[in-house]
Amino acid sequence: MADLYHFWTHGVSIIPEKTKEFTGDHNGLFLQRAAWGARVRQNPGTDNWFHFAIPTPTILDGGSSVWTGDVWIRVKVNNGATVTGVRVHQTGGLNAASPVLFDAGPLNITGQDTQLTFHTPQSTTGPYVVSTHVQFENEGAEIVFGGVGGGFTG
Repeated sequence: MADLYHFWTHGVSIIPEKTKEFTGDHNGLFLQRAAWGARVRQNPGTDNWFHFAIPTPTILDGGSSVWTGDVWIRVKVNNGATVTGVRVHQTGGLNAASPVLFDAGPLNITGQDTQLTFHTPQSTTGPYVVSTHVQFENEGAEIVFGGVGGGFTG
């Protein structure tokens, strides 16, 4: 029987892609980190990708390869925000390829307090990042990330 491992990262580890400081986007990004996770708000009509690095095993005892199983995102999205995409990348560094291991395709997740689950069966040999795309539709649009996890088998 294969070994099964679940690795999680807390919502406070969130990294937004579009920020005033790094990309020059004036999207009104508000990010509050606390023991319960990370609360995110932005100006109406804006969007952003939010990235979470997942601790990633790549080789197990005996040199066996590691396969991804599932990705979980614990999230509370109000009716003004919409999760429109989820991707899993295997990162190779700044100037290296960052292949997409999984793309959930177009999503329309809003008004929920839930744990999203995506099945992502792929072999992995490097660091793993889960990226979530959010559209902020109106004033008061908000999303809270509690944590993001990944399952691995070997």
